[in-house]
Amino acid sequence: MFQYFGYGSNMDMTSLRAKGVDPHDSVRGVLPGWELRFNVTHFFTHEGGVGNIVETAHTDHAVHGVVHQCDDEALALLDAAEAYGSGYDRVEVEIQTERGPIVALAYVGIDGFIDDACRPTRRYLNILVSGAVNAGIDADYVDWL
Repeated sequence: MFQYFGYGSNMDMTSLRAKGVDPHDSVRGVLPGWELRFNVTHFFTHEGGVGNIVETAHTDHAVHGVVHQCDDEALALLDAAEAYGSGYDRVEVEIQTERGPIVALAYVGIDGFIDDACRPTRRYLNILVSGAVNAGIDADYVDWL
């Protein structure tokens, strides 16, 4: 078993399950000292930029998302869906949850795939907002999305 922090489309359970990942448990979480950007270039350029998390020196910045407890077999599915090694890398981060801190895996964009001029599509943002609302993410954060 491993813990995975979904902060983009993988906050949405329908999107996550479409990738073949069905978590045993999920809990809302916050990653302080990081910020959400949409600067990873999607393989299909018409899709615009997709989610990325970037560590920041601003202690008031935070990324909201969902920590999913997954079977070990799900890691290969997530790696394939998230373009591990060719778009994203994996890092361990400490997420603050109502159950206490949880160390989880998260995907971060690889330098060669970062383009700060990218913007997310409305379709992609709708998936994030739907997932965030269904997960009970803070309403102010959902409004920001």
